Amino acid sequence: MIRAVLFDFGGVLTETCWDSQMIARITYDTLVSEGVTPPPNFIDIMLQVMDERHKRVLITMREETLEEIVRETLDRCALSITDEIVEKAVENIEEAPFCKLRKETPWVLRSLREMGLKLGIISNAPSPFPRKILQRHGLLEYFDAVIISCEVGYRKPHPKIFELALEELGVKSEEAIFVGDVLEIDIHGAQKLGMITVLMRYGDPDWKRRVHYLKEIIPYDGDPDYEIENLGELLDIVKQLLMRENAREKVQ
Repeated sequence: MIRAVLFDFGGVLTETCWDSQMIARITYDTLVSEGVTPPPNFIDIMLQVMDERHKRVLITMREETLEEIVRETLDRCALSITDEIVEKAVENIEEAPFCKLRKETPWVLRSLREMGLKLGIISNAPSPFPRKILQRHGLLEYFDAVIISCEVGYRKPHPKIFELALEELGVKSEEAIFVGDVLEIDIHGAQKLGMITVLMRYGDPDWKRRVHYLKEIIPYDGDPDYEIENLGELLDIVKQLLMRENAREKVQ
């Protein structure tokens, strides 16, 4: 029996969720506004730090925080600034102007709740800004569990982060659907636990520039159970699965 639907955040509930160039620019502008003079190559240095750390967490499957990214960038630039300015930079990034919600997300979530299903999020993020975005759009109330890697330490596809979400929802893996946009991370991780998997074909565009090393670090040649191009298509899949289960119960 399907009892829950869990989502990745970026590229699934949102069209975009990460923009390295914009994040580096926000950090740069924050420093300037606080009277700090970054070096001319500051943005390039921060982009390099983000890429290096992203490759590392793909291997370790342990999260590294946004604050750590900012501080390492400052260290490489030989900039000594106060904790308050670091916090300000992180806060400005967490406003996430680069994060764009899918227009169909609100009504899809509402429809799933009306079906009596529990909802959850499992997000790889170096800060809890996904929760802030959901709150801003009035969507946080739809979710029974919001698991973010920076708060629990583990990143998808590590099984622990999926297990934490399932435990909080009070459902078994075979009773849950997981919707993600990255085969190697979302689908791979959920399938290992026996969840039904749905791939969003057109996910966060930031992943496109990472594909060349993602497949080398996490080789995966499996397929999702279902694929969708629009989040609204998920409703048909859920209805189909529920009808199939109801028919099976009547036969028994």
